[in-house]
Amino acid sequence: MLENDLIEKIANSHPKLWFCLLIIFILYLILDKLSNVIFNLSKLKAKIYLPLAQNFKFIQLQRAAIKYDIQGKVNEGISSISNELLSNNIKPLEINWIKTQTTENFIEEGKILIRIRPLKNQDDNIINVIRPYLESVIIPKSKIYLQDSQKNAIIDFSTKEVLSKNEKILDRFHCTFYLPNCKKYKRLEDYFKKMETVNKRGLFYSVFITSLEFSAEKSRFIKTSLSEDYLKILDHLIKFSQGIGNFEEKDSSKWRYGGSTLSYNMLLVAAPSKANLGDYRPYLRRAEEKLKSSDLLFVAFSNDEKKFGNLVARNIEKNLEVKLIDELITKYDYRKNFGGIVRVYVKK
Repeated sequence: MLENDLIEKIANSHPKLWFCLLIIFILYLILDKLSNVIFNLSKLKAKIYLPLAQNFKFIQLQRAAIKYDIQGKVNEGISSISNELLSNNIKPLEINWIKTQTTENFIEEGKILIRIRPLKNQDDNIINVIRPYLESVIIPKSKIYLQDSQKNAIIDFSTKEVLSKNEKILDRFHCTFYLPNCKKYKRLEDYFKKMETVNKRGLFYSVFITSLEFSAEKSRFIKTSLSEDYLKILDHLIKFSQGIGNFEEKDSSKWRYGGSTLSYNMLLVAAPSKANLGDYRPYLRRAEEKLKSSDLLFVAFSNDEKKFGNLVARNIEKNLEVKLIDELITKYDYRKNFGGIVRVYVKK
């Protein structure tokens, strides 16, 4: 009863303050309800909560502002590579603050939940959240089969890609994470350089990461390691990237990878003369031949030749015993130009 009287007294003596608090409370409830429907609402929440947190020094409000600022930046950053990742792996980010220094990440109700202790430096908060988040959306299945150095190389490279438009946070990441990781893992820098080369051809996420995830899916309930395939796939893609345009189609070893857990083959839809004629049949024959010795078939083409590439892809799906896993839109095509497409097929 005394509490009710006190609240009523405060409301009567400070009506403007009471009204502002009421608005904040209503906004909080509305935004929380909407966040279950709208994927990238965090940026909107941050724009509302950050100025309110600066004016009203409530701990809960300040933490909410920090949380939504991080979620907004991470969700915006992941959009730069999300089209290159398997669509089933992409899930929205949710953050829970905890008091311990242990960082945990797991999937809960279709979201990737990161439980982490907040730090005073907001840039560090963003980096500490983005790394486990990327691990969960890029290599959710294969991470348990990889060595720490290999896993960290993928996450560090992807963190650089996601933060590429934010120089301040990128510099912080380079100094506080990447350089220490290079000292800790001797091969990390070498992996990183190879990933740069492969990524410039649009093959890092579309082929390398997809292959690792497919291998992990095949290896369920089997005690195995993907560390050898990791090395060999990366080296195969380096040689493939450097040799595009210099080797013949009949030299199958250049186009195909065969390892302990999977095999794949590459098909480049890369002849403008055939594209002008609409002659898809040579590619259909090549695809049929390649599928005889491979689990996966990667059909890559430039965005400039999208119409013909789609024609080839449709006829592969129509005439061959394959299942389309995903269509990945890559930042670069196999010629190192902007805009590529890689369609991933598995043999039925």
